[in-house]
Amino acid sequence: MAVNLSGVGTDYFIELKGLMRRQDVQVYVPFPDSFYMLQLGGTGLIAMEANILPKTFRRYLDLFELKKFEELALIYSDVNRFIRYVRRWQSSTPRWLKMAMRILKIPGGEGGLREPYRMPPDQEVEKFADGLLRLGLPEIEEQARAAGLKIPQL
Repeated sequence: MAVNLSGVGTDYFIELKGLMRRQDVQVYVPFPDSFYMLQLGGTGLIAMEANILPKTFRRYLDLFELKKFEELALIYSDVNRFIRYVRRWQSSTPRWLKMAMRILKIPGGEGGLREPYRMPPDQEVEKFADGLLRLGLPEIEEQARAAGLKIPQL
């Protein structure tokens, strides 16, 4: 049995854990407070951003398990910069997710969005791509190179 928490903070997690009678329930936590929630017994992460940054999220969890918190802090910072960036298109998660998949040529990126969502105009996608590539995130740059994109000089 598992519980996926989304959009909640550490206080909610603490309350939930205090009320749970069963100890075998896995609790997957949102990324923003994950450092604390994982220390308090969270099982793993639930984050849409992991669809674009799977290696980064895997590294974050590996470093947590190894208690390499200094390295983990750098990844935490990178992921938060990514989250802040895509939040501009957060009227719906599918929009930024599909734009990123299309730009980076990730399988599933071709085609449009299901109704009621709509892809933004090409000019907006280009603006998104430029900012995405300027974030300086290693995994984004790796994917961009694989997709044949030129990474802007920072």
